[in-house]
Amino acid sequence: MWIRKACYQLCDRAELVRVSPHGLRGTWATIARGVGVTARSVADALGHEHERTTERHYIEHGTVERAAGRAFGGGEDVIHLRRSG
Repeated sequence: MWIRKACYQLCDRAELVRVSPHGLRGTWATIARGVGVTARSVADALGHEHERTTERHYIEHGTVERAAGRAFGGGEDVIHLRRSG
């Protein structure tokens, strides 16, 4: 639990939305796939034997499709991480 608390404290200090260590793991996987890292490489980095496990539990649906759209002239997705208020 100390890792979660430390992660939350860092988010608070940076005035970012709180993200758990597990959430960071999923965020990394989603970003990696979005920029073209293979599903196999992401699965290996996360310690998964099967790519499907990674895709099912960690990759935001539509990530690869959005990245492909941007590569071919589509608009960029914007993710707001700063806390409001």
